[in-house]
Amino acid sequence: VLDPHEVTLDSFYLQDKELSVADFNLFLRAMDEPELAPNLDYRVNLPDHAAAVSWQEAEAYCVWLGELAEFPLRLPTEAEWEFAARSREFLPPWATNDGSYREGENLRLTDRDQPDKFDPPIGSFPANPMGFHDMAGGLYEWVSDQAPTDPDGVRIYKGGNNLSTIYRGTASGTGS
Repeated sequence: VLDPHEVTLDSFYLQDKELSVADFNLFLRAMDEPELAPNLDYRVNLPDHAAAVSWQEAEAYCVWLGELAEFPLRLPTEAEWEFAARSREFLPPWATNDGSYREGENLRLTDRDQPDKFDPPIGSFPANPMGFHDMAGGLYEWVSDQAPTDPDGVRIYKGGNNLSTIYRGTASGTGS
């Protein structure tokens, strides 16, 4: 475990919601790759839900979108993500609208028997005080950093999730 340390951030922009399946499918079509097909049985790959993507896919999406916008985009750093999740310097226990954990009200349920509340669309819950959605729920979110103690190629993800594995996350593009 690394000790906390002070970090100074330059100005940055952060997308307010996770990358959707619909938006990621636009990228896949542009790359002549097969789209993520919806699976209603498991409620995955629905257009308005978060896209579970690898770090490399998230990074490639940010670069592609930045080229379209003619504005360089990248994954956020870990410090940028933490700043947004913690609502600047506030240290909430949960990155929710008020720092509390209320299943089904400001975070997804852990009860898979209620699929509409277990895996609702992106932005279904109130944003945190800075206006960001799903930072404590949804899918893990990739950041650009690599932990100094990890082997090459191991990447950091942040946030909470109910569905993704340690290999899958989503993109939150950052303007640089």
